Amino acid sequence: RFARAVFFSSIISSWSLLQDMRSSADAAATRSLGARFPEGHHWDTACNDPDYAERVYNAWNALVEGTVPAGQLLVFETGKHGWKELCAFLGVPEPTPTPGSSRRSYPWQNSRGEFGILVRYYWAESIMVYLLPLLPFAALAFWYKPGKVELWRQLG
Repeated sequence: RFARAVFFSSIISSWSLLQDMRSSADAAATRSLGARFPEGHHWDTACNDPDYAERVYNAWNALVEGTVPAGQLLVFETGKHGWKELCAFLGVPEPTPTPGSSRRSYPWQNSRGEFGILVRYYWAESIMVYLLPLLPFAALAFWYKPGKVELWRQLG
């Protein structure tokens, strides 16, 4: 019983720490946005309400555009701008394709399919790194019953 209580209390404290971090991030974003977004920033709402998320996005962009000097900020729209605009802003020449390859338009990496593969890979990696090591403890917590250990000793 004690091991199960310690296990579940550590999960609860980790969840509490995560909630504190999210609250701190919300408070910092609300302070940064100030009058541009008076309703305040809330991650949960931004993840569940597309209209709210778009308003936060636009307010944040307005904050950045109002803060950063025009000559130091490139407002880059993927699908509309490419190497030409990016390289001109950075003051570097446009990249040339390697011999034998065809010239690809900007961006040439991370297509929707490639990005989907990356997302699935990182989900699988997260499960293996964070959840699999907890599996033995979860099994003990859920399947341990008083008296079962004594039964195993008698049978063994």
